[in-house]
Amino acid sequence: MAKSAYPTGVENHGGTLRIWFIYKGSRVRESLGVPDTPKNRKVAGELRASVCFSIKTGSFNYAAQFPDSPNLKRFGMESKEITVLELAE
Repeated sequence: MAKSAYPTGVENHGGTLRIWFIYKGSRVRESLGVPDTPKNRKVAGELRASVCFSIKTGSFNYAAQFPDSPNLKRFGMESKEITVLELAE
């Protein structure tokens, strides 16, 4: 892969990688927080392909895949943090 080549849906954002995909008819971007290296680009491309496949098959869980995403509120979801009390029950 050439230095300037990015897999489909992978882009540099301030020196780190992010992926974009279509979810519920909207283009969504998620920052991965990893440095922009050729190896990380490849892994990011594979992650995006996996996310897109999960969306197409109806098995995608946004909150599980991106629990800290600000986009969760956009789609009416919240990440579920488990408390010690809930674990004890």
